[in-house]
Amino acid sequence: VDVFAATCEAITGKPSNLRVALLGQSREVVRQFHDERVTNIRLLLETERWTVAEVPADFQRIASSIVRKATPSEVLARPPGSRGNEPPQNYLLLNGRKFVVTGTLLLVIKILVEYCQCVDDIPVMAKDILTKTVENLRNFNETTCQLVLMAGAMRNIGLKSITAKHLGVASQTLNVVLELIPWVRHVFQIHIKQRRLVDQLDHLETDIQDHINQIFSKLINIMGEVYKTNLCHWNPKPPTPSPHITIVTKQTIKLHEALIPILQPCEIQTVFKGVFCLFRKYFEEQLTKHGLMNSSSRKHGIVGSELSFYTDSVNILDFVGDTDDIFHDIGTR
Repeated sequence: VDVFAATCEAITGKPSNLRVALLGQSREVVRQFHDERVTNIRLLLETERWTVAEVPADFQRIASSIVRKATPSEVLARPPGSRGNEPPQNYLLLNGRKFVVTGTLLLVIKILVEYCQCVDDIPVMAKDILTKTVENLRNFNETTCQLVLMAGAMRNIGLKSITAKHLGVASQTLNVVLELIPWVRHVFQIHIKQRRLVDQLDHLETDIQDHINQIFSKLINIMGEVYKTNLCHWNPKPPTPSPHITIVTKQTIKLHEALIPILQPCEIQTVFKGVFCLFRKYFEEQLTKHGLMNSSSRKHGIVGSELSFYTDSVNILDFVGDTDDIFHDIGTR
C-alpha cells in the first residue's frame, strides 16, 4: 500500500489520500475475513459431539508442512502428483506424536493457515491480523472449556453426560493448537518486529495449557469421587478382595481403557499419578477410621491383601509409571 501510494504521489507530484483509502479498504477486508471465520468455528462448535474424527490426507499434509515451517502458500498448495484419494487416518501426526482430533479442529487448522496467508497477502495489516488470530483461538479455547469442562454440550446438543473420553478428546484438540502456535509465531514475526505484540501468542499458550491441566484435574477427580463413594463403606473383613475394592479397581481400569487410545503416554502417567494419590488418601482415611494405621494385627493382613489386589491390578496398566513411591508405605504414616 505504502509503495503504491508513494509511486502515485511521485507521478502526480501531489499529496494523495490514496494511502488512507487503501488502508481503510484493507481494514474492512480483514474485518470481514475474521468475522466469517469466527462464525464458522462457532457454528461447528455448537454441534460438536467431542468424538474422534477421521483426518483426511490433505489435513495431514498441511500439518506436516507446518511442522517443516513452510510458508502459508506452500502449506495451502497441493503438491504435484497428489491424487487426493489417500485414505484418511484416525489421528493427526505432529512432531512424531499421534493426536486424536475433532471435526471442528480440522476447520481451525485450515482457518489458522488462512490467517497466516492473509498476513502474507496484506502485511501492512499484520498487527490487526495477529490480534484477530489470537482472538479467534482464544474464543475456541474458551468455548471448548464451556462445552466440555463446564458441560455445556449436555445442554447444547443433548449429550447425556460428559465422559472421560469427551474430556480426553478435548484435551488433545487443544494440544494440537499448542503444537501449531510456534509456526503461527514464526509467520507473524516476519512482519511484526515488536516483541510485545507477538507476546499475545505466549499468553494464549498459557491459557490453553491451563485449560488442559484443568481437564486432567477433572479426570482425576472423577476417580476421586468413585473412591470416596465406595471406600467409605469399606470394612476390613473377609473375603478379599472385598466388593468395594473390586469396584474401585474395575473403575480405575475402565478409566485407563477409555484414555489409553486418546492421551499421550506422559499424560496417562500424569493423570494416573493423581488418581493413585486419591486412592491412597481415601483408603488411609478408612484405615484411620478402623484404627488400622501402622497396625500389625490380624486385620492388617486383610489390609495387605486388599492393597495387593488393587496395586497388582493397576501396576500392569500401560504408561501409568512407577507407583512404588505412592503405594510402598501406604497405611504406615
